[in-house]
Amino acid sequence: MPGKLKVLLGMYGINAILGLVNMILYEGGIMGIIMPLIWIALCMFVKNNVVRIVLIVLAVLGIIFAVLGGLALTAVLAIGFGGAVIIGLLQVIWSLVVSIYTVFALTRPEVKAHFGAAPAAPPAG
Repeated sequence: MPGKLKVLLGMYGINAILGLVNMILYEGGIMGIIMPLIWIALCMFVKNNVVRIVLIVLAVLGIIFAVLGGLALTAVLAIGFGGAVIIGLLQVIWSLVVSIYTVFALTRPEVKAHFGAAPAAPPAG
């Protein structure tokens, strides 16, 4: 398994833990835990190029929603609300980082080869 994919799996593991914390603290839904675990399962066990493309599309949608959520939370923060909004803004920033890294990692040649999309790149040298 390529290193970039291992880092990505770790990021989704952190997302699952954050989803659990959100569920406990804010009485959120269980989807915050289930969705990262589904992403982990897809990355680990389904080695199909269609799955890789679907994950990229969902990550791009995640980037769009993270930017919109960040703008909304920044406007709320500007009005004068404090603590919870700052935590929400940090979560949006983390979501943006994970989504951008997902697109980056899933478009690398070694990860494409792992999913069967292209032959592995020859070693440099």
